[in-house]
Amino acid sequence: MSAIDQLRAMANIDGRTAAINQFRADFKRMFDAWRARGEISEGEAMRQYQEAAQAVRDNMHDDNWLQAAAAHFRQLCIETEREDERRVRIANEVRAEKWATDAEDMKRRHGGRVPA
Repeated sequence: MSAIDQLRAMANIDGRTAAINQFRADFKRMFDAWRARGEISEGEAMRQYQEAAQAVRDNMHDDNWLQAAAAHFRQLCIETEREDERRVRIANEVRAEKWATDAEDMKRRHGGRVPA
């Protein structure tokens, strides 16, 4: 193992890079979600995004800060994903119930058969 590889392993550069990339992805996903929901305007999103980017630049060498920020945005993403899954599940259940009701109504109106 070369000296550079040893230094890289000691500094956990690959782990830090993966964590930072995950943080960036979570961060971007949350801002996109907030924009899509209309929770923040485009101008407000850009302003907050720039402020957050500056905070990251200011604290990029503080491992504890980065870990806390990454954990915060990871949790927000997990909650958003759960809400999305719940919303889809409820919509599917309502849709299936409506289709069943419509099928029963069609059978009733067409003598026990659903017309093709």
